[in-house]
Amino acid sequence: MATVSLYKISKIPKLRDIKVKGLRIKIISNSKDELSFKIIYSEPIKDIISREFKEVASDILKRLKDFADKSIEITIKASIYKKHKVLAIERGKDYVLYRILKKIGRHFGEISPISLDSESLLKLARKYGSEIKFAVFKNIDGLLYETLRGRRLETNDKFKKMLKRNNDSLKVIGFYMKNTWPKFQVTINGDKGTIRYYKNGFERTEISLIVDAVINMHNAFNNYS
Repeated sequence: MATVSLYKISKIPKLRDIKVKGLRIKIISNSKDELSFKIIYSEPIKDIISREFKEVASDILKRLKDFADKSIEITIKASIYKKHKVLAIERGKDYVLYRILKKIGRHFGEISPISLDSESLLKLARKYGSEIKFAVFKNIDGLLYETLRGRRLETNDKFKKMLKRNNDSLKVIGFYMKNTWPKFQVTINGDKGTIRYYKNGFERTEISLIVDAVINMHNAFNNYS
């Protein structure tokens, strides 16, 4: 599963001026509307194994003693949507995002996640989705979070009742996108400003479409140009 994290930024820096020890930035493309680039850094193999395989890390490292002290190069793709001043970071697990933001976040001025309310999430699902598969509600019946999974949740009575009981309780929604085969599911977290999806080799067009839609929905809700 891959994740795109979206952030509103107050400053678009000159990437060549970002100098951070142990990290390189390489521009992929630069157009009038979008600046795409790679964030490249190295991580020791022993650190990765210790984090990902905590319980058996010592055994693995013993077997890989000739390689444990070597490092691997990790590449993260990011884009700046110039008109909207939005930074999109395509990454895997949360720790990768936090590491990147810690190292380069200050160069983008004030930075905050793109957030969407329940109504905006539903509008996106209705416009771009063919079937709602997943939903997370907050503060329903005294529960901090409640999750629903299934087919065609938009027709599910419990889904409808939860929306009616608290119309701003929907925080995460997952749906199949229209006109895709194999079926392509995206999950949007309205609180964190993230879009998650499973890579299938054909996702680039769909993800670009949904990223643009989320940004435009956020801007409309917050009266941004």
